[in-house]
Amino acid sequence: MNLICSAHVHLELPLEHINDLIKAEIPKDNLHLCDKIKKYMMHSHDHLTRENSHCRKGNTCTYGFPHPITSEMWIDDEGRVHFRWPEEEDRWIASHIPEIIDNLDCHIHIDVTFTVSMFMYLYKYLFKGPLFRVRCNDSDHIDEIADYVNGRYLSAPESAWHIPAFDITSKEPSITCLPVHLPRQNTPQFVQGTAHHESSASLLICYFNQPREPQFVNLPYTEYFQQYLLYKWDPQIPLLDDEFLERVILGTDRRKVCPRCVGEKVS
Repeated sequence: MNLICSAHVHLELPLEHINDLIKAEIPKDNLHLCDKIKKYMMHSHDHLTRENSHCRKGNTCTYGFPHPITSEMWIDDEGRVHFRWPEEEDRWIASHIPEIIDNLDCHIHIDVTFTVSMFMYLYKYLFKGPLFRVRCNDSDHIDEIADYVNGRYLSAPESAWHIPAFDITSKEPSITCLPVHLPRQNTPQFVQGTAHHESSASLLICYFNQPREPQFVNLPYTEYFQQYLLYKWDPQIPLLDDEFLERVILGTDRRKVCPRCVGEKVS
């Protein structure tokens, strides 16, 4: 878990306030909290020799552990905060807020960002996905279920977007490809549960069988589907004043033609 805190920063950063809130050392006056810090916030000492280490890059640690012994907090030229690591054992402790670790009893890493690099930091932690391991040995056990679950990873922002059923993608204006074919050479689209001769007609066939009403006379093929929509017709429901029935098409169910009220479609 990572907490990202932002604040307005003046030309002179109040380092003493950061040092009062965020620590990177083992507490000496609270044995109970000391055990939690060692359990949750101490970096692994075998990070450069362990086979599945994620922080090893060559012979160095990508997170800089163990950090050099530092008696005072300071900020480098890139705006990165270097916390206090006053003793040897403290060099392996990640920055944290002791009160939160004591209360939640888990690993919570705290960092301070206040330069333009903050945007990359936010993007990395909000959208990072799972880690995959490439297996080279055929004898290794392959867990297909775990691989499938990892492959369907959803980040927290995407999950929150799914819950209210918001659209993931959108296209405006909507585009429809209108088919053009010779008589009896359309590609049939069979409806489940019906006989083969009851396949649905193409949009071109529907256009040639549009309602016999004055507003449809000389209406081009593209404009017909830009201005109107086809819906399934229920004989038990009477048509509205602006709804019309298309002519009978053999082998298909009759549909009603309704004016498009919302959105725009390009054909």
